[in-house]
Amino acid sequence: MKKFKDIILFTHQRYLKNKDAASIINFLKKRDKKLTIITHTSSDVINMNTGDSINLKNIKSGVQHNKQSIIIVFGGDGLFLSASKIAVQLNIPILGINFGKIGFLVDIDKRDAKNKIKEILDGNYSNDERMLLNTEVKDHSKNVIIDISDNGKGIKSTQLKTVFEPGYTTKLRGWGLGLSLVKRIIEDYHKGQVYILHSELGKGSTFRISLLKS
Repeated sequence: MKKFKDIILFTHQRYLKNKDAASIINFLKKRDKKLTIITHTSSDVINMNTGDSINLKNIKSGVQHNKQSIIIVFGGDGLFLSASKIAVQLNIPILGINFGKIGFLVDIDKRDAKNKIKEILDGNYSNDERMLLNTEVKDHSKNVIIDISDNGKGIKSTQLKTVFEPGYTTKLRGWGLGLSLVKRIIEDYHKGQVYILHSELGKGSTFRISLLKS
């Protein structure tokens, strides 16, 4: 596995005062890695290296990165989800260190963080890729449009007309009833429409739901 040279630390300012966080930061600095610290507040995201505010919608202009960069999050699941938006835009991996009370996404204990980070920086790790969903709601005068996009494998053009049919599935195990039930609920119960807006192999798909306003 590739070794990371640049580290982007994403956290709340309050965690920087934590003794465990300070110990991990000192550890990272001693590893001779380029360290960029980004803090997330209720109103702003700041690059602590430069003092500049960062626009999360255009993160590439606010954070230096390359193919050997990794994001490390100090915080809980909420902060991890915020940082994941950055990871997606920069197309780099993300690692969560739990500084909260309960962590499902940030599952590495802060007391064991240095050992885990050392293994990763030494190249002893495996990537766990996750599917991402993006939802966009558009309010029109007569209807509401909901676009749901994923970054999955995409759908073959020959299957675009059959995905809503009962029994369609790409899984080894499964009944293939999910999308057919979605179509029935949207069209029969809510008198709306659901269809595939577009799909590209290796890129993902976008499903569109159209609902009439009552």
